[in-house]
Amino acid sequence: MWDIIQHDNFRKMKGGRTSERNLIIPALTVLFNNGGNEHIVETKILTSELRKHINPTHADQELLKGRSDDRLSQVIRNLVSHRTLEKQGLALYQVENESKEKGYKLTKKGIMMLRQNEVNLYQLRLPFEDY
Repeated sequence: MWDIIQHDNFRKMKGGRTSERNLIIPALTVLFNNGGNEHIVETKILTSELRKHINPTHADQELLKGRSDDRLSQVIRNLVSHRTLEKQGLALYQVENESKEKGYKLTKKGIMMLRQNEVNLYQLRLPFEDY
């Protein structure tokens, strides 16, 4: 599994906070590590795994005014609600017919973006010949 925390240099700080754009590669990695190239990964799994693996800054941990959650939670919610991964063609947001689960499935473009960002695909459990 690719250790997102070790690759935290992806973050370009804007006021010391993580942006939606900063979460694209970590989100794709979480999807892949949870089988998102083969089946849907629920949004709640994406959210919880990003929270576990992102090293939030002090600014990310500030509570939002009038809410009980922090800025990083809001950025992760925005990543999903703005359909950032889908708009860029990196993942498809789908609903499973039988289970009614909602979540993301990686596209080939999403996997190629991981490859272009020098993510070790052997660590991600993806054979090179498949893509």
